[in-house]
Amino acid sequence: MISSPRISAAIPGKEIVIEGDYKKETANQFVDRINSQ
Repeated sequence: MISSPRISAAIPGKEIVIEGDYKKETANQFVDRINSQ
């Protein structure tokens, strides 16, 4: 599960910021990471 309080909306291929973790990743990387959990 995601512990971050907020997740910004994402357009595939664009950078998104997950607040709380301060990580930048592409939407595809985000989906891959979530699916792998």
